[in-house]
Amino acid sequence: MAWKASFAKGICSFRESSFEVSLSHLNEAIRLGDDQYAIYDSRASVYEKLGQPKDALRDAKKVIELAPGQWQGYARSARLFLQLNKHDSALKMIELAIGHVKEDDAKRRVELEVLKQQVLDSVGVFEEQRRRHASLTTYHGDKLPVEIFGEIFGLLVASDVTQAIVISHVCRHWRAVAIRTPLLWHTLILAKKDPDRKTKEWIKRSQGRIRELAIRPRFKDSGVLLSTALQGFPWNHLRVCRLDHAASLAINQILRDLSLTHALIDLVELEHLGCVGHETTAVFPYNIPNSHLRSLTIKNQSFNWGVLSGLTKLVSLVVRNTIITPGGSLADVLDANPMLEEIALGYMSVRDVNPLSPLPKLHRLTHLDILSTSVHVFHDIAMPSLRILRLSRIIKGVDTLLTKILDRGPVILTELSIQSSLVTFAKLIPFLRAASSLEVFGLSQIDGQVNAVVEALANTPTLSRDSASSPTETIMCPRLAHVKLSACTDLKTGAVMRLVRSRLPAVASELPQDPSTVTKDISAVVQIESLIVDMCPLIEPEVLPWLRSKVQTFSCVYATSKDAKWKR
Repeated sequence: MAWKASFAKGICSFRESSFEVSLSHLNEAIRLGDDQYAIYDSRASVYEKLGQPKDALRDAKKVIELAPGQWQGYARSARLFLQLNKHDSALKMIELAIGHVKEDDAKRRVELEVLKQQVLDSVGVFEEQRRRHASLTTYHGDKLPVEIFGEIFGLLVASDVTQAIVISHVCRHWRAVAIRTPLLWHTLILAKKDPDRKTKEWIKRSQGRIRELAIRPRFKDSGVLLSTALQGFPWNHLRVCRLDHAASLAINQILRDLSLTHALIDLVELEHLGCVGHETTAVFPYNIPNSHLRSLTIKNQSFNWGVLSGLTKLVSLVVRNTIITPGGSLADVLDANPMLEEIALGYMSVRDVNPLSPLPKLHRLTHLDILSTSVHVFHDIAMPSLRILRLSRIIKGVDTLLTKILDRGPVILTELSIQSSLVTFAKLIPFLRAASSLEVFGLSQIDGQVNAVVEALANTPTLSRDSASSPTETIMCPRLAHVKLSACTDLKTGAVMRLVRSRLPAVASELPQDPSTVTKDISAVVQIESLIVDMCPLIEPEVLPWLRSKVQTFSCVYATSKDAKWKR
């Protein structure tokens, strides 16, 4: 009976939470004594406290083997199986434990019933965790109909055509769906890598319905002739074309050789780009009878307006960095395309701008962007729907253009940007006062006028002394939220601060409102959301924290690194 002394010491150490010492005494008891289930049960309890459930479970099984009629081994095994998330085994052991408890031992039965409920609760929690994990890691895509999958892929590719390649490399299932969805392969972009093989593959995947063709400048590095790369191309389905000068020459010749020049009649968008600094003569056949072209972009080319005389359905016209040679006129093009909504002109050497009589009317024009180009052709053109007006590097004619737009009224602009152009305060202020819908205003690289304009925008209307309801003047551009005043070397800090302060809610709520220019709701006066005053050296650094606290997006970058260092 020598084991009893060691067993007693082990129990005493266990009660004192000296589990390592207790384990040593119980090991000694097992070595000295017979197979006593009480020793193994006690050691299982020690292993459980030491965080060794597998060793504890091994001793619990030994207890069941030595004393199959006792409940202790089953109960211990149930607790250990619960720790290991083996719920089925835990429930089985609990039922066996309850079956071996004496009928008059009600307290023990209650304890085991509580343990059983713990196991059942753990089952619910474990199943919920498993379900959540499965929802994050299990692939359910194969359960979706292929048609829905194709629609999802189509939405992704609509914003970025290169995503078709990404999608086809995710997994085998996605690749199979992507390749069988012609909509994803309607855009063919040819560059340096294997253009001829790519064309054949895209024709196959799109089922011969390629709608957009783009030839990148690096195509010339592929060593493949464009006529070879486009062999078998389905020209009749082409709707969008983006080419450089060399590609336009090659395609023009290809279509002539195939007698398919008429195939371009269904083009709706054309982008023709030359080489910056090396303007070349445009040779693309723009002037196709009954052309459906709606969007035309020409850059870095040399051409005359006469080559566009056959176009009558344009909605967007962009001509940049282009030399205009004699032949036709811009007014002729505008008159032939009354549905124009966007016009962007710039860097043109115009040699023939004879206006029409009567002048064209552009009732749908909403966007006019002119860069380093004469604006006088637009002086007498009606543009009642104009929303965006951007003028940059205009030497003369800006005052007249603003006056003409104002005289025709109403001014419904939402954006006005004037950069490095000659404009006078006397003409700009009345225009701004009439532009009650203006949300974006930019005045950049303009000196001598900017402070007067900003002060006018910041001017706080006053009420007459005789009648509190009769304002002497109204706030200008009440919806103005975005202001850019970059590179204005004489812009002063005070004017900027007054502009921001006049639009703050606490100030705006006290301003009188003119029903003819703004809504009755006082919230019509909008707080400045973004303000850019880059390269304005007179802006004092001490006010920058205040401006940043009042304007959501604020930028003040000084002109040079030296100035910036000094200002900080």
